[in-house]
Amino acid sequence: MEQLIASDKQLYAQGDFPKGYNREQRYNDPADFLDHENYNLSARYIHNFSPTSKLKFQADYAHDIIDYFSTEYLPFLTSDDPIYDTYYLSGNSRKYICLDSLQREFPLRFSHHTNTYQNYLDYSFQVNTGSVEHKILAGYYLINIDRTTYKGYNVGEDVNGDGLFANIAYENPILNQGDLQTKFSAASIYNELLNSFYAQDLLNISNKLKGLVGIRADIYHMTYQSASVDESTHTYDHSAKTKQNEFALTYRAGLVYQPIDDLSLYSSYASYFRPNRTSYNPNYIYVDRDGNTFKPEDGEPFFEPESGYQLEGGLKYNYNSKLQLNASVFYIQKNDIVESLGKTEDGTNGIIF
Repeated sequence: MEQLIASDKQLYAQGDFPKGYNREQRYNDPADFLDHENYNLSARYIHNFSPTSKLKFQADYAHDIIDYFSTEYLPFLTSDDPIYDTYYLSGNSRKYICLDSLQREFPLRFSHHTNTYQNYLDYSFQVNTGSVEHKILAGYYLINIDRTTYKGYNVGEDVNGDGLFANIAYENPILNQGDLQTKFSAASIYNELLNSFYAQDLLNISNKLKGLVGIRADIYHMTYQSASVDESTHTYDHSAKTKQNEFALTYRAGLVYQPIDDLSLYSSYASYFRPNRTSYNPNYIYVDRDGNTFKPEDGEPFFEPESGYQLEGGLKYNYNSKLQLNASVFYIQKNDIVESLGKTEDGTNGIIF
């Protein structure tokens, strides 16, 4: 929509606000709310075996609940028939629009219940092999995310009442247009567990040359399923679980050469692994890498994890502590990327990998 037209004259250009617009005016339903409950627990332990040998442990737990309801979409009234004086062009067709009234559409009701636990265990020490100094770090990382999302997306059933889809005046609106009741009818149950083991060696080869090598092993497990919900938010009628189990090794290495104090030349390589957390949505159209549509099977992962690597080289130069010059060149390769293709004419989303 590039412009709004009235009596065959431009009334508003794209980005303009209608006359009488008040930035402080609220148009949502008075029943809208956002409640947020959160608490966190942490524990840390550090033990120094020697000046060059240290053990560190840290554990964190977070409990988070977001409870939300809002009539989010507030469009002006529109019609394909010429019942309003103002219109805009949708393609080659006129879409007539009323600038006096808004309609409360898309009442969104959900609640996220998330529990997250993670811990780090690191051991670092220093050794020498000949003239080379090694600062070695080895560790273990764990994270577990358990989240249930309760949904009240069935408009007319989960959200109902006299105020549903109410029309309100654009200027000086009467906000209370009737009662609204909400409930949940469905839930998404998600659990993710990641165990990671890693090690790296920071090498002091000479006064002018430093190096780093590292390796990481990730063991990833994810389950997802949908369910129905009763009035007490107890889940039942569970779907088959979508499961994803992945193992990946990633690496990194780098060198820094400092021929003079003010100049550093560097190069690095790093690979990565990112599990795909997409869950099946029946309102989406799925397209594979060959351009063919497909329907994911229940319980089966349908996107490969994203992976890739990066190569980089560059320099850093300081001149009299007043001027700093940085330059770099890099190459990045990504595999199995998932992209959204937008929406079809009927509003269906498309997603491709």
